[in-house]
Amino acid sequence: MLHRIALRFIQDRKANVAVTFGITMVPLMLAIGASVDYGRALSATAAAQASLDGAVLAAAVDTSGDPVATANQLLDATLNSQNFSVLSRSTVLNSDGSVTTTASISVPTTIMSVVAPSIGMTLSATAMTGTSAQPPSGLPTCILLLDPTMQHAFSSRSNSSLDASTCDVRVDSDGSGARNTLDHWEDSDTARKAAIFVSDSNFKFGSFCAVGAVQGSVPGLGPSCSAATVDPFLGKLPSVSPGDCTPSNTYSGTTIVGPTPNATYCGNVLFAGTIPSGIYYIRTASGAASSKLTITGNSRGNGVTFYFVDGTATIDVTGSSTLLTAPTSGPYAGYLIFMPSNLAKANVTITSLDKNSWSGVIYSPSWNIEIHSWSQDMLAAITWVANSMVWDSESQVKLTQGPIGIVSYANGVTLLSTDAPPVTSGGSAVLVR
Repeated sequence: MLHRIALRFIQDRKANVAVTFGITMVPLMLAIGASVDYGRALSATAAAQASLDGAVLAAAVDTSGDPVATANQLLDATLNSQNFSVLSRSTVLNSDGSVTTTASISVPTTIMSVVAPSIGMTLSATAMTGTSAQPPSGLPTCILLLDPTMQHAFSSRSNSSLDASTCDVRVDSDGSGARNTLDHWEDSDTARKAAIFVSDSNFKFGSFCAVGAVQGSVPGLGPSCSAATVDPFLGKLPSVSPGDCTPSNTYSGTTIVGPTPNATYCGNVLFAGTIPSGIYYIRTASGAASSKLTITGNSRGNGVTFYFVDGTATIDVTGSSTLLTAPTSGPYAGYLIFMPSNLAKANVTITSLDKNSWSGVIYSPSWNIEIHSWSQDMLAAITWVANSMVWDSESQVKLTQGPIGIVSYANGVTLLSTDAPPVTSGGSAVLVR
């Protein structure tokens, strides 16, 4: 009898639904609670992130001089009014000029409180001014010499004079290599100097640095450059379309008054008189050893560009009072002289710059340049890139930065001024997180 009653109890399934429901309710409620609390956490994250973004954007365009205080003031006003707790918050002004703020928050749970009383997370945001990614460091560069090892890559002789007091001169050489073949020094120097100044030369720099050692002392001489510069013009030069050398455009000592722009000139040619605006291609004819463009005295060229196609095509100036200015618009805007960046090295002697005035970029990275005797009273607003440079006796030149400058930044990056918008206080800002 008892056996049959026990068997019937075991086989009875009528109460299983309630038991099963009771058992499954626990994880079901936990899942529902987790989704609700997760949704609240997402909402809190969005609100906190919006607060951080607004704070750094306001700080990045701050004009009070204290962007950190501006960001923290906004964080205190917005974070503390939300449905979460602020465990910590901080704001820093980074070395590149951007502003970063970080906050740790805690979101209380409801249904999940029996498992976890709160959900914690850390958020951050970074912004910088839209007008400049980072503040520039130092003066714009008016001379950049690229040879990495040449001895006396920058050299002066007696009575030479250069006034570059409004700009920077930089020599990338460490002085470990061969002697500059244009250098006229006859001293016994064996210390392998990157740059050398004689006592009776008159050189003034806004700033001057060389990677290697410097002999002599001049105004503006600073500590050694920390490292060589990567040529900031690489990959950014205007495109060109030079023509071939034909009998009709190959010359030998020919003087041309009013040359034709956008044409190719081969051989030794002299430009005289008014030089019409436009680009002029200078190249060496096949089989010839070299070619040279000579600008004669009193020549005028407004809005002109000279492109040297090969490493044996060079320039010279004879006479005085030439006026050459680069274009201010169009594809060659800012460029007075330029050439490919990978040409073989060539020695270029400029014999006379008397009372001349030039403006524009002179991009001649393969040229070892000698400014020769009797180059007097030249005024130039240029950015000059060369392999090396020697200032011979009696040369007198005053330089200012040209229309396309090289701007150095605090983290060692160099850009062209056309790539780097001017630094301003205030303005727009962008998030970079």
